[in-house]
Amino acid sequence: MVKKEFDVVIVGAGITGIAAGAYLQKAGLDVAVVERLGEAGPHCMTVETLEPRAAINPHVVMGLTGWGPVIEDLDLEKFGLKMVFPPTQYGATFKDGKNVMVYHNPQLTAQSLARHSEKDAKRFMDIMQAAFPHAVDAAKLLLYSQASPDNMEQIWQMGALAGFSPEEFRTMNGFEFLDLVFENERIKQTFMGVASIAFGGDPVGRGEGAVNVFACMYLPQGLFKGGSHNLVHAIVRCFTHHGGTMIYNSPVEEFVVENGAARGVIISEDSPYPEKEIRGRRAILSNLSAPLSVQLLGYDKVRAADPLLAARMRDWGMSGESPFMSVWLLKEIPKWKSDGWDPAIRECWEPYRAWDSWKEAKEWFGLFESEELWDVVGTVGEIFLTAAADKTQLTPEGHCVLVYEEELPVHLRREGGFEKWDDIKWKVYERHTEMMEELAPGMKKLILSKQVHTPLDNWRKNPSAIYGHEFGGDCKGDQWYLGRLPYRMPISNLYQINSCWPIGASFLGSAYVAAGIVAEDLGVRDQPWWNHPPLLWYLKQVGLA
Repeated sequence: MVKKEFDVVIVGAGITGIAAGAYLQKAGLDVAVVERLGEAGPHCMTVETLEPRAAINPHVVMGLTGWGPVIEDLDLEKFGLKMVFPPTQYGATFKDGKNVMVYHNPQLTAQSLARHSEKDAKRFMDIMQAAFPHAVDAAKLLLYSQASPDNMEQIWQMGALAGFSPEEFRTMNGFEFLDLVFENERIKQTFMGVASIAFGGDPVGRGEGAVNVFACMYLPQGLFKGGSHNLVHAIVRCFTHHGGTMIYNSPVEEFVVENGAARGVIISEDSPYPEKEIRGRRAILSNLSAPLSVQLLGYDKVRAADPLLAARMRDWGMSGESPFMSVWLLKEIPKWKSDGWDPAIRECWEPYRAWDSWKEAKEWFGLFESEELWDVVGTVGEIFLTAAADKTQLTPEGHCVLVYEEELPVHLRREGGFEKWDDIKWKVYERHTEMMEELAPGMKKLILSKQVHTPLDNWRKNPSAIYGHEFGGDCKGDQWYLGRLPYRMPISNLYQINSCWPIGASFLGSAYVAAGIVAEDLGVRDQPWWNHPPLLWYLKQVGLA
């Protein structure tokens, strides 16, 4: 019999939505996740659109799930999740033939840094030795706890691990932090290159920039073996194993609010699910971005409960982290120009493109904010060569996928508007190809096929990803930390997952926090399995615990 009523209804089957659902279902609640598409995890896909077995991960590539407790809490290994941890976390490769390698083992990172600066290598190790005893508490504070003024004060105190007072840490940005800590430009460019994605704050913002850069100096990430979508499969298996219900191909058209309380959702008449109104007896959770949530709730209903929050959700910034991806199918794994500097680059699956100088890095942020597209194309971004570390992502012929993902100014007003991405995308691709040829000479001769994914493409695929945004809204300025949306919304029984702190990413922090808050409110939080600390699983995998 088709059900129309559940304890909890979650709208949006992104990885944070299904992970929150898995927690609540495992805790004994009856949960349904409603998804517009025919598959969960729209921003965590693995597709083979260039050639069979040539895996492309169009969005989530960085496997950060080991950062937290979710793998152990939900027993995701039992449900098929396998992660690969090659020696390096990430790196940066430069046109001058040099590179910087960042390893899981800080001592190996220090050896790479020492080739550029002995002083910087020592400084790095001093910071790591001070920080590692506090790493578990820091991960819990930053990524697996609800934002609060008290926690904010503890974050500022973390600056002491790098030698700064809370006042200094709170008032410096990422550039000042790196200038005070390191002397070598290539080292500073490497750490700032990672921070430029701005998933932990605006690198040029005071306080948030220092926090973001500091966190990026040690990034506990790996790869999802076989492709990123295997994370989605493992979570969905866990969710359905415990009795959860997935409702696919069912766009939500409206949240049902009765007498000031959220009671359910109305789904499209075109949905194959027989019931068009799905009720949530105890809670409704939105895993949609802020503007789409307020639209489906009804602006007037939210305004009646909290006028300021309604305006913030309507005007939520969604144009600062919208990626453009150039994708190449290559005959074989390319050889980096910096191979002669440190051959460890051969096994680095994420070598960043991190500008040509520290001066260019400092200028880049102003050019980005001024929407100077052609001045920033190809200057900083993530290079993904997953087959270098996970041979299951090579085709039988030895072909591999190379990806360059770059956050770009999105509005294109100088070009005629946002829709012009369709017209200029191949010009951007050519810039990317020439840049990659400089980093890996001979790469162009290896190209078998090509593909691009623009911010416009991303928005078309996922209406919640406004302007193609990948993090549920800009995480900076008045939308950083305390400025994110509350998990408990001012409408009774209604909770938000997306656009909260932390951002929606593969470390699944917002899923963990949202599920914990709902479980507390519904009296099911006290579970013997829901008690693993963050980070320890990862440290065991890489031999550091």
